Amino acid sequence: MIDLRLPVAAVSVLCVSATWRPEDFLTDKALLVRVVCAEALRAPRSERRAVMGVALDRVASPGWWGGDLREVLLAPRQFASPWSPWCGRTLPDRDDGLPWSPGMMEMHDRLMAEIREDAESALEGRLEAPLPGATYFHAKDLGELWPWLEEVPTPDGWWHRFYKERQ
Repeated sequence: MIDLRLPVAAVSVLCVSATWRPEDFLTDKALLVRVVCAEALRAPRSERRAVMGVALDRVASPGWWGGDLREVLLAPRQFASPWSPWCGRTLPDRDDGLPWSPGMMEMHDRLMAEIREDAESALEGRLEAPLPGATYFHAKDLGELWPWLEEVPTPDGWWHRFYKERQ
């Protein structure tokens, strides 16, 4: 006869598994790194810092988007998913099965190291946001989406538009 009784630990895991999300196991720093990577991995470093600044400015002004960093970064349709395959410690497998070139791997490692370094500095209050007060952004390809907000001037070559509330 087969014993179908589950140990208490297994029952606890089964009960909890319906409510946990993978991002619940990321630190705030890891979550910030993954979201900034997903939003702006290949953007200039100053632009990636501006994306971090938007998240931190939202935390400083709690509102509909959340009251802490985790809520802000995971609010629906506000930031890219932290689960982009490009935002882990290693590159995803190529579709053609070939290995990545050493140059591509080196560039990815460098960009991810910069994002981790900037996220740590930002969370410790040592990183000055390039666009203070900006609480919104989107890809420039989308045009001007929010005429009721004030667009913040950005350097040439940035891929995103940034906005703040009109005063």
